[in-house]
Amino acid sequence: MKNFFSEFISLFNALQKRETAFANAPVIEFEKKLANYLDVNHVTSVASGTDALILSLKALDIGPGNEVIIPAVSAFSTAGAVKWIGAVPVFVDVKLADFTINPALVESAITPKTKAIIPVHLNGIPADMEKISTIAKRFSLFVIEDAAQAIGTKYKEKSVGSYGDLACLSFNHTKILGTYSGGAIITNNPVLARKCSILSRYGAASWKELHLNHPFAGIASSLSPLHAALLTVQLGELENNIRKRQEYFHTYAELLQNVGDITHLKVPECSSINGYRYPLLTKHRNELLETLQKENIAARSDHKVPLPFFKSLNNYHKVGDFPVAEQIAEEGLFLPTHPSIPSHVIMTASRVISNFFKNPPSR
Repeated sequence: MKNFFSEFISLFNALQKRETAFANAPVIEFEKKLANYLDVNHVTSVASGTDALILSLKALDIGPGNEVIIPAVSAFSTAGAVKWIGAVPVFVDVKLADFTINPALVESAITPKTKAIIPVHLNGIPADMEKISTIAKRFSLFVIEDAAQAIGTKYKEKSVGSYGDLACLSFNHTKILGTYSGGAIITNNPVLARKCSILSRYGAASWKELHLNHPFAGIASSLSPLHAALLTVQLGELENNIRKRQEYFHTYAELLQNVGDITHLKVPECSSINGYRYPLLTKHRNELLETLQKENIAARSDHKVPLPFFKSLNNYHKVGDFPVAEQIAEEGLFLPTHPSIPSHVIMTASRVISNFFKNPPSR
């Protein structure tokens, strides 16, 4: 830990000295290194993953009168960003196999008002970008990838985030590359990159032109130099951390393979996941979660309310409209894969789960 923070402070100080004209030197350095890691042309860092979504939508001129297709299972910010800019989120159920948006249901959700699709790479597992991109092209729709949980994940040998018109990352403390707050918009389109950058600084063409004649009405959304320096150091360890998470992910899969009443996700063969966490389904979710937590295993039961049923998101749906999302709400359990967890904890969690199903409670 001491070496980590020493390296972080040294990097921060060196960057500030090297480019004293810019207090944002660590931010510039981080954006360059992240673009290189992801093999994309442009990275615009912002204050949060939610801001990344909002600014991406604004950059594509999406707003009131438009509809945006999103999966019924995701973090609230995916739908909240659409609602915030005045557009209407249109929900599509997810696949039971991997919890990502079901392309087979997307086309029927498209209307003349539809302007974009936001596929979410939930749990670090990629959505089917080939099918989604094909649909988007046929109907002239934009694609914004929500890759908040998926940095380091690859789909058909390319990093997720490089398939859409824009993609959004989050750097909050729950993410694989994370600090207190932060996010980024990534793209290979120079025009969209420029517009996102302008929108993130009140709409000014540059910081020198702040409060002069702004071409757009933007917001203040920037990654702090302190967090940028911290993220740059973490970026150097990212591949090692991902390998550890992948190891834990596959350990769960192997040890729990023949345990009863568990439905495991199927990782697409064409992908390399980052092991963000290990999702599963079980009808005994609540009882199993309580058992794991008593053993200090940091399991979670996220997505207990499908997005279409949030009152703040134009709740006009009824039970049964999104059967897979509703099943995840009742049965979804997520096991930890953080690289700081000792390997024996993963073994203990697997043993607790196996023992639980030898004598599961009746429902």
